[in-house]
Amino acid sequence: MPTTRQALLAGVLRRVGRFSINKFQDRLRVQKSVYLLQAFGIYLGYNFNWYLYGPYSPALARDAFEVLPITDRFEPQPFFEAATEERFASFLKFLGDRKDDPQWMELVGSLHMLNRLYGEKGRETIFKKMAKKQPYLTEAQRIAGWQRLRDFELV
Repeated sequence: MPTTRQALLAGVLRRVGRFSINKFQDRLRVQKSVYLLQAFGIYLGYNFNWYLYGPYSPALARDAFEVLPITDRFEPQPFFEAATEERFASFLKFLGDRKDDPQWMELVGSLHMLNRLYGEKGRETIFKKMAKKQPYLTEAQRIAGWQRLRDFELV
């Protein structure tokens, strides 16, 4: 039987879109979706560390393996407070047509987390740290991702 946190995870992800754990890119999308949801102030109970592909939560990975295969059994989860619903709508607007693009989600999630960790050192330091760990993400992508985060007041 799923825990309360797992049921909340499944219900919220049902509102975001279709999720799977079959491929690495699917799991990456789950990780970054939940990280970014929490960046918008919708805390689902997961703590994240900096890892190979940006923010990563081992607890989320475990819960995702438990509930994603049975997500259809859960109803989409509404939020009880209007302010949380507004933040969720803003999150969906932030994702826009990129919600199924794991690399873009990795990019913006990584930029956000590095800003939380090193923001006082400035954007260039954040970009350098990201380039070392994720050299396949270009400078142009980092600039575009940073702007998107700024547009939504996340950096």
